[in-house]
Amino acid sequence: MSGNSWAREKLKGFSTKCPGLLRFYRRSREDVKRKQFATLQRENPVDEKLVVFESFWGKSYNCSPKAIYEGMLRDKRYDDYHFIWSFQDTQAHRQLLENPRTRLVQRNSKEYEMAFAKAKIWIYNMSVPEYMEPSKNQIYVETWHGTPLKRVGCDIIYESDCRRSRQETIAAFEKKGAKVDYLLSPSVFYDEVITSAFGLKKSGNEAAVVPTGYPRNDYLYHYSLDDLRQIKERLEIPENKKTLLYTPTWRENQYQSQGGFASHMEIDLNELFRILGNDYVLLYRAHHHISTYDWKQEWEGRVIDVTGVEDVNELYIISDMLITDYSSTMFDYGNLGRPMIFYMYDLEEYREKLRGFYFDVEELPGPIVKTTQELAQAILKLRETFVYDEKYQRFQKKFNTYEDGDATQRTLDLLLRGKDGNQ
Repeated sequence: MSGNSWAREKLKGFSTKCPGLLRFYRRSREDVKRKQFATLQRENPVDEKLVVFESFWGKSYNCSPKAIYEGMLRDKRYDDYHFIWSFQDTQAHRQLLENPRTRLVQRNSKEYEMAFAKAKIWIYNMSVPEYMEPSKNQIYVETWHGTPLKRVGCDIIYESDCRRSRQETIAAFEKKGAKVDYLLSPSVFYDEVITSAFGLKKSGNEAAVVPTGYPRNDYLYHYSLDDLRQIKERLEIPENKKTLLYTPTWRENQYQSQGGFASHMEIDLNELFRILGNDYVLLYRAHHHISTYDWKQEWEGRVIDVTGVEDVNELYIISDMLITDYSSTMFDYGNLGRPMIFYMYDLEEYREKLRGFYFDVEELPGPIVKTTQELAQAILKLRETFVYDEKYQRFQKKFNTYEDGDATQRTLDLLLRGKDGNQ
């Protein structure tokens, strides 16, 4: 182990006992990196035809960065552009190199920092690293990664995150909000929430929020029957089974000292399948913050771990029903108009101690259940009685206002106009 790696591991160990030490180390490191990055920007002119992409800290090729990238490849107006993708594991994404105008960089490498220093356009879905500040000649597009039910950033009201204080979270989000040029919005509701969560009024940056829709959700309007068939074959899901997609979110009070969050299967699988019988397959997808979870391998064939499927859209379109709790997957899945169940076994604790909500959960277009038995009965009932009713339509209108399958096109048009509208 290198000296730097040893130091990082020691700091991780101290962090739970002395979080102030870790914060001091991080601030000092960020200050150094900020100065180094600013020097790179000064010494390297902006490449007007270069776009850099990253999704979920370089873990994945998915979400709106993927949709925008693939849209650029199809759009002749971008034929003379070049593209860089950042990944933690570049080898796992070498298929992107089949396009001669695309190259890959290792996240946090020198090449990574150079890519952001030179690229005209940054496409990101989790906020760029704190030390990176776009120059006046660069365009930073923050696609974000979901409409929130739970409070985010400057709107958090509880001291529930052991990694940082509420005030530190607010300060961090205000800095994030001040540097973005465009924040892509899927709805009128989101316009207001994201303005507040990123402190955009304080920074005078409210105009950064643009009504494009989420590029990633275009696929939900344009997928084919062949897509369905191929995905089910790849995941070995029998055609005669009903498919349930379970997408629980993460919880701040389940942070692990070694990093990441734990997740526990709060569904009694024995009870669930006793009631449902053999007609169902449950797909389990952990949140990207989750590093460990405990569903049992003996359920192979009936419970399938799909956390490794990079693009959650593939799971949406093959699923007959969504089971979630407080996850933003509910809003994306709503574009399909299919049944949803909200398994909120810890509703009171989550609402009153961990996060708090932006709206009353009674607006959700499906039953709220708290036990496995209630969940199973709701599944059986919705299978027989579900209709896309007025409540679901109100939900869709409020939370997916701008979604129509053309969000990527609107985003590409926006980028060609540039910040001054004259590019």
